[in-house]
Amino acid sequence: MGTSNKEEVRIELSDSIHDIPKYTVIVNSALEFTVFVFHWPVPDENPLYKESKRSVNHVDAVDLLRSIESAAVCDGLVEDVDLVMSNAFDPTEAPGPSPTSTLRHSVPKSIGVKDSHFDVSLSYRTVGCQVLTDTEH
Repeated sequence: MGTSNKEEVRIELSDSIHDIPKYTVIVNSALEFTVFVFHWPVPDENPLYKESKRSVNHVDAVDLLRSIESAAVCDGLVEDVDLVMSNAFDPTEAPGPSPTSTLRHSVPKSIGVKDSHFDVSLSYRTVGCQVLTDTEH
C-alpha cells in the first residue's frame, strides 16, 4: 500500500501476522528514501543505502522493494535472554542510547476474531543493528 502527503511518499509492505507494516519505505521531497522494518529504522551504514546512494534516482523502485523483501531480517539477540533483558535500555530515558545499547522491540500482532488477548513479537537489538542483511553474502 502507498500513501503520500506534501512532504513524503510511503510504501508499506505487510505480512499476515503483525498489525504494523513489516517494511516501510519513505521517500522525501528530495527523492531520498529511508527503510524501516516493523518501524525500526535501518541504519545509515546499511549496504542497501550505499548501493543506491540512498536516492530513488539511482535505483529501480521495483528492484529496491525486491531487495528489501529478499533481505534477511535480524531476529535480535538470543544468546542469553535473561542477561539481555536485564541490560535492555529504556529508549524513553535521557540521555539517548549509544550504538551498543540494547533496546526492547515489540511488534503488535494482528488480533483475530477469536483472539481474546493482545500479543506481540518481541526482540532485543542493539541500537546499531543493521536490521536487514543481504541474503547473498
